[in-house]
Amino acid sequence: MYYPDGRRFLTSVELHQQAQESEQRARQLEEELAAEKVRSQRLAEQLKRLGIDPDSQV
Repeated sequence: MYYPDGRRFLTSVELHQQAQESEQRARQLEEELAAEKVRSQRLAEQLKRLGIDPDSQV
């Protein structure tokens, strides 16, 4: 079966595989975000030790 624009419908197996891939990518992005937050916090701490307010607007 095909959509009116000529693309074919995905099978249930293909849809399931796409869902799993999307979930895996979302988990990976969440892990990357958490790592970036930790990195940001470390950099802010280093700036504070140097007497620089990382939250100040310059």
